[in-house]
Amino acid sequence: DGKCVICDSYVRPCTLVRICDECNYGSYQGRCVICGGPGVSDAYYCKECTIQEKD
Repeated sequence: DGKCVICDSYVRPCTLVRICDECNYGSYQGRCVICGGPGVSDAYYCKECTIQEKD
């Protein structure tokens, strides 16, 4: 929904979230990293979290 997965900001999505194989395995495969629901869109880190290297 355009929300940063770290700080929940809707402003300036910047860097595409990468999910490791361990987190994208079995019943978690294709799931949302925030709510666990079916993944329907890409997730992004906002510009501020990217600058602070929280990504």
